[in-house]
Amino acid sequence: KGPKDPIHMGIISDFWGETHPVNLHHSGIITHLLKTDIAVTLITGPLVKGNEQKEVESRYNVKPVSLSNNLKNSCATIKKLNLDLLLYTDIGMSPYTYFLGLARLAPVQVVKGGHPSTTGLKEIDYFVAPVHAEAIDAEKNYTEQLIKLKQTTSILRGWSYSKRKNPAIILDKKIVSIGIMHSLFKLSTDFDKALEELSESENNIQFILFDSPKGTAEKIKSRWKKTAPKTLAKSIFYPTVELNEFIQTIYQLDIMLDPFYFGAGTVFYQSVACGVPIITMPSKYLKANVAKGGYKEMMLTDAPIAKNKEEYVELCRILIRSEKQRKSLSKQIQEKAKSLMHPSYEGILELESFIRDSIKYSRRGLKLDATWKPINKNSIDSTN
Repeated sequence: KGPKDPIHMGIISDFWGETHPVNLHHSGIITHLLKTDIAVTLITGPLVKGNEQKEVESRYNVKPVSLSNNLKNSCATIKKLNLDLLLYTDIGMSPYTYFLGLARLAPVQVVKGGHPSTTGLKEIDYFVAPVHAEAIDAEKNYTEQLIKLKQTTSILRGWSYSKRKNPAIILDKKIVSIGIMHSLFKLSTDFDKALEELSESENNIQFILFDSPKGTAEKIKSRWKKTAPKTLAKSIFYPTVELNEFIQTIYQLDIMLDPFYFGAGTVFYQSVACGVPIITMPSKYLKANVAKGGYKEMMLTDAPIAKNKEEYVELCRILIRSEKQRKSLSKQIQEKAKSLMHPSYEGILELESFIRDSIKYSRRGLKLDATWKPINKNSIDSTN
């Protein structure tokens, strides 16, 4: 294609449910790009079935391209679209999109952090992430070229949750309620040890967890029975609930804990939207740094960010024992979180700038330079 030919990009995922984290984080991006001069084709993987397919069509007012579970046919379907760029919202949570990532289906192939880890696939050219959530030398953690955006691309205006008077789950207000409300496969044995250390020193606490993915709770209980019995005795496991009831439970928490090594993603945003402090221990990898990045973007002073496991446990103890400090931190978070809940479109405009520039360079047979930075202006010139 020539430099002035129209741009055609595809956005592909197996997760398009309205309340699925992947959709929550990418709906603002899709809505914005559909309003530009870029032709956008939404591509739904084989895990997306009838009713959900119709919901996607209704939500974005476009007819998505639906893929089958036949890999060869799916590759042919995408190639026929003659895309300039194929954007994967995530690679690593669905076998179908992972295997598609092994093929060259568009001149430019990009993945975002719906699954916050490098794909390891040589046909994926770029990984896009917010700079605040990445280490200074994070490039070495990726097989893709890392593109660091200055701002998050998640437009979370729909996340202004309301607190209800009669939630389905009611927590005991006399006990310090500590949320570990993440997918339970994120809980490492090192994290177990930290919880057990807390459980041994703190009496008036309860841990709140949900059985997600379904059936994982029994495995955690079995493990903790042997290795963290005091933690197990202080833990309440609930069946999964719909999104609004999940949020109502967060509202009742005193603290949320970020697991070691593979921390919160969406739950961080949900926690700060409810004014609940989340204690975190970042690492050199994106999958443990979302909370740190969010706090940096909020410019929260004295954020509960630990440098090591010992400091993590101590931060927990401080907030468990001091209601005054919890309330003070919660007040700061509620105020500062407005910058995340109602952000500017800068992150999405930066992403659009990247899309245009990567395609422009690709049409010359080139890849973006490693020093590429997003332009800084309020709107994107569609003639770029």
